[in-house]
Amino acid sequence: MHASRGNSSAPAVDTPGGLVLSELVPSLKTEVPSLAEEMIRSIGTQIPAFTHTLDEPHSLRIQEGVERALHEFVDRLSEAASTTQLSHETAEDCRRLGSNEMRAGRSLDALQAALRLGARLAWRRWVAIGSRQTIAPHLLYQLAEVLFSYIDELAVSCAEGHSQAQIRSAGEVRLRRQRLLQMLTADPPAPRQAVNELALAAGWRLPKTVQIVALSPSPQARRTGTSAPTLQEIDVLADLSGPEPLLLVPEPSTRNRTAVERYLQGRTAVFGPPMPLEHAGVSLRWARRLLALGVPGQGDSTPVTHCVDNLVPLLLLQDEVLIRALIARRLAPLAHLTPKQHERVTQTLLAWLQCGGNTIEAAQMIDVHPQTVRYRLRHIEELFGSGLRDPDVRFELEVVLRAQELLAATTKRRSRTAAQPRPPISRASRRG
Repeated sequence: MHASRGNSSAPAVDTPGGLVLSELVPSLKTEVPSLAEEMIRSIGTQIPAFTHTLDEPHSLRIQEGVERALHEFVDRLSEAASTTQLSHETAEDCRRLGSNEMRAGRSLDALQAALRLGARLAWRRWVAIGSRQTIAPHLLYQLAEVLFSYIDELAVSCAEGHSQAQIRSAGEVRLRRQRLLQMLTADPPAPRQAVNELALAAGWRLPKTVQIVALSPSPQARRTGTSAPTLQEIDVLADLSGPEPLLLVPEPSTRNRTAVERYLQGRTAVFGPPMPLEHAGVSLRWARRLLALGVPGQGDSTPVTHCVDNLVPLLLLQDEVLIRALIARRLAPLAHLTPKQHERVTQTLLAWLQCGGNTIEAAQMIDVHPQTVRYRLRHIEELFGSGLRDPDVRFELEVVLRAQELLAATTKRRSRTAAQPRPPISRASRRG
């Protein structure tokens, strides 16, 4: 049933046979009410999808719609017929039926079966009338051609309604899922009852654990020719259009993480730590923090990184003001040194602390002679005095020296990113 609207042609106007066929119109019109009742009754009995629908309070409107369509068809057989287009009312009836099928979660199969059944019943009834009035068989065949072409037009309008409802439903679900993503990543978390209700409306099953992925604001080109999965396939909630795009991965597993990484080909991203659902906002906070610090792999061929692999940097740099204050306090004895002297002293001191005071291992770590390390250590002892023998002081020194290295690397990455040329802004983007 794929005829295009407006292709049917009533043979009633310009042929002698049509004039005879048009004589059927009064008799056919008389049969419309009872034929409509028969159609509705048979469809409700023979097509399970409509068994209860046709018994509901709006069945009277269905009856009126069926009668209107039948009258419209019969009018096409009249000499006075001036159009072969569906009327606005009939087309809207059909689109409404198609929309209802989509909202009921059904395809158009049942509705098309109903149209075919209705066409058979109409054809059977009208053949009987034509036979009683001795209408020539070839004219009845013409009647059949017009009838089934008309049914095709009804089917096209039903399909339009079904398609339009699909588009509207997809848009509504997308908006609900974006709102659900906002609620789940709120910190503090949103009330659980509100989350449950919105998840049900969005058709999304709430997981026990989640993982947030923070993305770079500007999408980079994805490689083509790959079989990367879609977000729908892994049931991920996504906000890719905002200034701080993110994904929420349900039940984070190796399979899910791998699927997301494949989807994110060519885009800088940070996976937050897996968290219980109610702490999704915490996962988001750490993912965005690490992204802001500068992802270690940023600019490389594998720009995806994970918070669980960078917990120490996150811990040390969660408050830059605080850590810089601690660095200034603990490294105050080095304030008078030149930058080059400062670098040599801090490099040697950190290696010595990391090696547990072993001079030879420290020398190997920074690739100098052990005697050079001993010489520098004597200078360091003069600078720090007896504090180097205090375990708490040594711990704080190692913390601030590690943090200082991280801050230097972060600053360098930020500078490199800022120096990269920005892509030109299109006129459409400016208007948006």
